[in-house]
Amino acid sequence: MIILQENRAKIDFSLKHWIIAFIVIEIVWTLGGSLLTYYANQIAVSLNWSNFVIVGYINQHLNFILLFLLLLYFIKRILRVELIRYLTDSSKFRWSLFFNSFLIWFGVITISAFLLFIFKRDLFVFQKAPFRFLFIAAALCLTPLQAFSEELLFRTTIWRMLEDRVSNKRIISFFGALLFSLAHLFNKELFYYDQKYFILAYYFMSGFLFMEITIRSRGTESTLGAHIANNLFIAIFLNYTSSSLISESFFIQKYPIIEIDFLILFICSALILRLSKDSEIASFD
Repeated sequence: MIILQENRAKIDFSLKHWIIAFIVIEIVWTLGGSLLTYYANQIAVSLNWSNFVIVGYINQHLNFILLFLLLLYFIKRILRVELIRYLTDSSKFRWSLFFNSFLIWFGVITISAFLLFIFKRDLFVFQKAPFRFLFIAAALCLTPLQAFSEELLFRTTIWRMLEDRVSNKRIISFFGALLFSLAHLFNKELFYYDQKYFILAYYFMSGFLFMEITIRSRGTESTLGAHIANNLFIAIFLNYTSSSLISESFFIQKYPIIEIDFLILFICSALILRLSKDSEIASFD
């Protein structure tokens, strides 16, 4: 991997201000997002729309729209950095990394689901959905925004905050993984299944590996592609019972098999890390 140091965004921001900004964004996102979701649900109930899955899906993503706007304001107005220079040390968004990571994750998870369907067909239930194509259109718009917002907050922002302040990059990955795990601490699946500690460990490990990919590739392109692929697959093709993500997927899996999820995570992350190692940073003009 070729890294041209002059490409890096020059951000004159103290660690104290980074921490304050991160906490403020988290608080406003949590409280503001909860209020947005609550009032949107109240409106849906008053209009008798609360039983429509697509309405619940849109309401669930309102808080990510708020998060994206908060982060955009922080990057553009507070840090005064161009978004592209915040996302990556390359002069251009590396679409090759994005699409390769997307295809790797989507391909591996599809093959895994297909093999599981062959050997454990009784685990799957086909889900009827009269508004499926309308839901797919909504998912294609909102899921990338949700993944982008999470990557900006839990990977890019933490990376930019600590990259010049922590010599051991594994500490950055550990810290990012810890925050990512805490953000998923109240997901429904943690309370519904007996494997809650393994599920929490999966969140931690995915946060750790995604941060490793971000640091190695000097940008967010790879993790964004993988994150979008994973969440689109869940929303459109295969979700599982009591998932935190509302969806009208074609199939519902009766329960998650966390061992397979870990296997997918390790295989995909290893392949994406290999791509990241060979990636090149293009210089700014």
